Amino acid sequence: MPAQAAPTRYRLTVIQPLGGELETRGAAINNRGEVAAGGTGPASARVYSWKAGVTTRFDETAGSGPVDINDDGWILSAGSGLDYKLSKKGRSTITVTDVGLLYYDTLVPTAINKAKTVVGNGLQFPYNFSAFMRKNDGSIFGFPCCGRVIEANDITNRGRVAATLGIQKDEYGEWWAITHAALIDEDGSFTDIHPPGAEWSVATAVNDAGDVVGSAGGAGAIRGFR
Repeated sequence: MPAQAAPTRYRLTVIQPLGGELETRGAAINNRGEVAAGGTGPASARVYSWKAGVTTRFDETAGSGPVDINDDGWILSAGSGLDYKLSKKGRSTITVTDVGLLYYDTLVPTAINKAKTVVGNGLQFPYNFSAFMRKNDGSIFGFPCCGRVIEANDITNRGRVAATLGIQKDEYGEWWAITHAALIDEDGSFTDIHPPGAEWSVATAVNDAGDVVGSAGGAGAIRGFR
C-alpha cells in the first residue's frame, strides 16, 4: 500500500480590529505575504495592512473598502464614487480622480499590479457597463480594442487583463445577453477563451503565467474553469 502524503498544515493568524472598529475582513494578499484588510465599526471604517505579525491602521484618507494589494505593498481601495485610493505604509495616500473623465457615474476598482496600473469597472446609468485601465503615468484606456469590454477583473504584472466581453445585448440594451471570457494584452490584442458549448462565460482572475480562471454556464448548469 503506497504511503499517504502528510496533510498540509496551516497556521491561522487573526487580524484584530484596532481603534474604533469591531470587525475586520481580509481582502487580498500579495506574493510577499502582505495582507490588505478592512476594519469596520459603528462610527468608523478603515483600511488595514498586515505583515509579519504587525497590523497597520490607515487614517480616513485611505478610504474604507480595500480590494487588492500589489507586490510593493500599495493597497487599492474604493473611493467615494468616481475615484479610488492608493495607500502604502509610510507613504501618503494617493486619491485618483481623473478616471471620471470616462463619463462614469459609479466607479469600482478591481485590481492593481506592481507598476500601479489599475483596472476596474464603471457604470453609466441606467445600464451602460464598461471597463477601464489606468496606468501610473495617468494614461487612461476604455478598452476599445475588442467590442464591448464590460468587466476588467484582474491584471498581471505584465499588464494582461482578465476580462469579460459583451457579445450580444439583452432586452434592456445592455451587453449581458451573451458574454465571453477573454484575456486582453497591453497592446490591445486579445484572446477569446470562451469554453466550447457554453452559453456565457466570465473571466475573474489571471496569474503572471497567463492562467485564467472564471465561470461558464449553459443548460441550467454553472461551472468554474481554468
